[in-house]
Amino acid sequence: TGAGSGIGRATALAFAEKGADLVLADIHPERLNEVNQAVSAKGARAITRQVDVADKTQVDEFAAFTLHERGHVDILFNNAGVGVAGALVDTDIADYEWIFAVNYWGVLYGLKAFLPHMIARRHGHVVNTASAAGLFALPNMSAYCSTKFAVVGLSETLRSEVRRYGI
Repeated sequence: TGAGSGIGRATALAFAEKGADLVLADIHPERLNEVNQAVSAKGARAITRQVDVADKTQVDEFAAFTLHERGHVDILFNNAGVGVAGALVDTDIADYEWIFAVNYWGVLYGLKAFLPHMIARRHGHVVNTASAAGLFALPNMSAYCSTKFAVVGLSETLRSEVRRYGI
């Protein structure tokens, strides 16, 4: 997810250089199309879907689409993310709800949608993008840091739970 820009785009291109079959998702279709063209220019096979990771139904549909088209997933990269800056007292609750919907719930939705298939195969790798903001508190970044701390905690717990499945 989040393949249209930044880390997601760079990762898609790096995987394309290695010849991976890719299924790319982003909320911005124009960015997704640009990345798809760049990936295809490297000779990799890619399909794309516009997905809002804050919408569980869209993530579930994306997983079903991906598994139908590719049969399995070797690497799940939960990368979509957004930022909100501002002091806690000045940041609106709606901003907290939005950033958590994308940065935390989007990761959890991706895990819940794809992980059962990886467990059944007893194979796979999961990458959940957080940042140093998930390890160190930053002033005027309470909303962003909160989501990234949550992703780090979720990821560390997940690692201990799925290791026995070869994931």
